[in-house]
Amino acid sequence: MDIDRDRHRYGRWILTGSQRFNLMKDISESLAGRVAIMELMPFCLKEALEVQRWPIEDIVWNGFYPEVVIQPHKRDLWLSSYIRTCIERDVRQLMNIKDPRVFEHFLGLLGAYMGRS
Repeated sequence: MDIDRDRHRYGRWILTGSQRFNLMKDISESLAGRVAIMELMPFCLKEALEVQRWPIEDIVWNGFYPEVVIQPHKRDLWLSSYIRTCIERDVRQLMNIKDPRVFEHFLGLLGAYMGRS
């Protein structure tokens, strides 16, 4: 309602975070026509190399998410937290996954399969 009261004052609100699908289904008010959605992707190779000068095996191992590139010592914690929040919270609810360990094993197999090419 605050946005609608003064439609010509841009940039007063910045909403961040991942989609909470279970909460969104009960919301009747949308921000359609009053919001710009910007998807922030991980670093590209050039951006990552501007932060860290890594050999190719470290680049493949660490990936391009900014938190991991900037603080590589936090890689394992960050990745496990990312998987837990995305997979266990969002995907599990959408896909009705009963056993998250089986699904996590599936993701590992999928990663191994993709890495063999």
